[in-house]
Amino acid sequence: MINTKIILNLLFKNIYYIEPMNELYTFPIALVFFFIPWLIIYIKRKDLRRRMRLSGAIMTPVTLMEYWCLKDYWNPPGPYFLSYISIENILFFFLVTGLGVTVFDFIFKRKNLKLENRKVKLIYMYVILILLSLVLFTSILKFNSIMVISIFTILYTLFLLTIRKDLAFVSLISGVIITLLFILIYSVLFNFLFPEYWDKYWLLNHTNLGLKLLGNIPATELLWAFSWGSFSGVAYDFAAGYKKASL
Repeated sequence: MINTKIILNLLFKNIYYIEPMNELYTFPIALVFFFIPWLIIYIKRKDLRRRMRLSGAIMTPVTLMEYWCLKDYWNPPGPYFLSYISIENILFFFLVTGLGVTVFDFIFKRKNLKLENRKVKLIYMYVILILLSLVLFTSILKFNSIMVISIFTILYTLFLLTIRKDLAFVSLISGVIITLLFILIYSVLFNFLFPEYWDKYWLLNHTNLGLKLLGNIPATELLWAFSWGSFSGVAYDFAAGYKKASL
């Protein structure tokens, strides 16, 4: 005799249960999610294309921070060159930086006017100083790398804003938008596709910094997203001497 209860259980399990995907696909899928809004902005705003490409390329050396992150923050699966450099991470920074420097202009329909002197050196200095900060505060003083990166980035952004106070609102809103974008993408990635990812590869589990929000989203990821969005949101305008104006 056919057991109807067993059949129904199997049926509903097949409908509602999603088998976790291989975590090796996490970064590639994340890149696709970030590439979609990047591509939309790139197609619709030709005037922003140069800053998207240039900013993403200039910030590529920042991916060297991964050397420290792999020691005390996370240990994700995937191929690495020289043990800490990955193509996925480089592409990730390229896309997120390109979004950071354009989301404010795209959403609020702003254009950029050349009105200030160039201050490129101070942006290049960020790349140097963030790496030196990791050497001092993480390698020597043993502070967690993601906290050093996030706090230093916020402080450096505040320093830039003391010079360009007109960019303060742009910085804040850019940080908020990028954080919201991370929440949206990470909710799909880590609450549905890879729900066990951070339990397996996050080195902050069961520590004071191991707080997760909205399911399986580490608070440290959102802190970094806000810091990078705030910094990248004004970095290009600061370096090139642009001011915002309505389209």
